[in-house]
Amino acid sequence: MKLIKYIVFITILSAVSMAVVYFSLQFFLAGKTPIAVPQIANETAAQAASELNKRGLKLRIDKVVFNEQLAAGVIISQVPPASIRVRKGDAVSVIVSKGPNLIKMPDVVGLSLREAMVRLHGTNLEIGNKTYIFATARENTVLAQAVAPDSFIAAHTSVDLLVSKGEKPQYFLMPRLTGLKLDTAESVALKMGLNIDKIGYNYDFLSLPGNVVGQSPVQNTVVKAGVPINLTVSALIQKKTPLSDLKMGWLRYTTPPGLVFKNVRIVAIHGAERRILYDKKSEPAFTISRIFFYKPPITIKIFINDFIKKELKWN
Repeated sequence: MKLIKYIVFITILSAVSMAVVYFSLQFFLAGKTPIAVPQIANETAAQAASELNKRGLKLRIDKVVFNEQLAAGVIISQVPPASIRVRKGDAVSVIVSKGPNLIKMPDVVGLSLREAMVRLHGTNLEIGNKTYIFATARENTVLAQAVAPDSFIAAHTSVDLLVSKGEKPQYFLMPRLTGLKLDTAESVALKMGLNIDKIGYNYDFLSLPGNVVGQSPVQNTVVKAGVPINLTVSALIQKKTPLSDLKMGWLRYTTPPGLVFKNVRIVAIHGAERRILYDKKSEPAFTISRIFFYKPPITIKIFINDFIKKELKWN
């Protein structure tokens, strides 16, 4: 009886010992079996921790840094990289994004374009597209910005701006000021928004003193409001010449008939002095009329396409 009990005892003891050895071996071998590291870059830290836990691995966050491409909480890089084999229980080190480095958008509306550029660059932002429109604000003043002030945006973002190019200019056809008295010419220019800049005086044998005898820009030139106008006014430099010696002349000339425009130039000559009465391209059969003062005698020469067509002598 005692022998049977002894045999049973030995048998149970042997079974328990074998079980202990088996499970100990399994535990030991489990720790030695290589495990392939999964790809966890571009996943969130929570997703990566879950994936590693299933494989018996751990997640270790080494750094959290700004990243312009990845949202906050997404893994930027991992060590060891994917597919490398490690032991169970090993940790995979990662660097995690905390998203873009957000910057508070400054208010640049009302600043000059240069001031806006300095302010944006000073906050690590860039100037984007610039759109120019006519406005009452001074030229190169910022009128609007694409990103609202005090909102948060990523560093180095390009900000589009709307910029003033000043008031829309008004254009006029330059009036004829020659032949007018100076005060009348000034009044005409003022009403049209033109600015008389310089007034010069010169003796002109064809005009009464005080009359405008030259202008720049010339008649019928397209000019912008505010453009400076220069005038030349007739003055009696030769004091010995009385006004009674001047005569008023009326010249009428009709261009030759035909089909094409021709260059017509009419010149009045008094001694060594010359004055152009008319000089422009004219249509066929067009009547030119000019009233002017002159000191006789004068010679009037009419040129068509630079060839003399007619010569008149007035006393």
